[in-house]
Amino acid sequence: MDRAVHWFDKSGNYVGTFSGGSRDTTHLPMPLTVAVGGGRILVGDWRTRRVNIVDPIRADTREFKLTAPVPATPPGFRLAADSGGIYELWIATQVTRGPRWPEQGLPLVRAFNWTGTAADVFGTVENYPGRAFTSALNVGYIAVRAGSLYVANAAAARVDIYAMGSPDQGHPTRSDTLSVFFQPRPPIELYGDSADEGEALVEYHLRGFSVAPNGDEIFLQALSYPKYSRALTRYAPEVVLTIARHGTGQLSAYSTQLRPLAVTATGDALGIILLDTLRNRTRVALFRYPRDSSLNQSFRTSRGGTSPCDYHQRPPGQSGTGAQ
Repeated sequence: MDRAVHWFDKSGNYVGTFSGGSRDTTHLPMPLTVAVGGGRILVGDWRTRRVNIVDPIRADTREFKLTAPVPATPPGFRLAADSGGIYELWIATQVTRGPRWPEQGLPLVRAFNWTGTAADVFGTVENYPGRAFTSALNVGYIAVRAGSLYVANAAAARVDIYAMGSPDQGHPTRSDTLSVFFQPRPPIELYGDSADEGEALVEYHLRGFSVAPNGDEIFLQALSYPKYSRALTRYAPEVVLTIARHGTGQLSAYSTQLRPLAVTATGDALGIILLDTLRNRTRVALFRYPRDSSLNQSFRTSRGGTSPCDYHQRPPGQSGTGAQ
């Protein structure tokens, strides 16, 4: 597995690589969250809980480690950043029978300055009604745009927006709830070897999230989930790209030929990472934003290949496998 992080310019030209490549597993054993802000690139490694900060202009790299908010259950995390600092949405499901996270008032998002010192908190962890022992679920996505912090709740298909600098950062200033394509089944809860171990398999509505410069909310949204298999090899939903706007709701939805893995909006560009299972590689599709006819065009990569991502507009609420 290539555990390096590569970056390209908006034309698809290769710029540089962070970390040692396919045989270097010591520095980035599990890099699963990347953010751009304040002129820097942030790479978060879930296994080590290290945040690597890359300054491409100064060719400078440094790192610091985030302490898990719940030591007994080391969670993963997702990052966002702006010129003011770094924001962390910690990702975890409470499956123990110890003190309940919502009763402890654990924050939803933690903010740090650029040296890694804790600076602020936003929101609180909510209750999650599992069938047996799941009592809290802190899974979703995060983005920062124009002085607002966006937290997308993957299970509830809801975006909570917090005003940074507000006297009350424990509660969102507004919330946007998406129309959903399916009703999820109750989570499958698996017990571990001891009474305090377990796992919850949840059908999440959201598989990716970003915010466009004009404030549009962009999602990778699940249409439906397949039935569970013993090996869970087919536990992967069909996913579409949806665009929503506060006060208007869902604007449009697009299905893709390849499986979308991540979406981001920065500057005037909308980027989507797609999984090409036939060629065992990922591809990048880049479009101008606000959305226009470029959503129906392919993006030519720096390697000379053309991404076979054929986008077809789908009216909101209509799909081949689920109903809104």
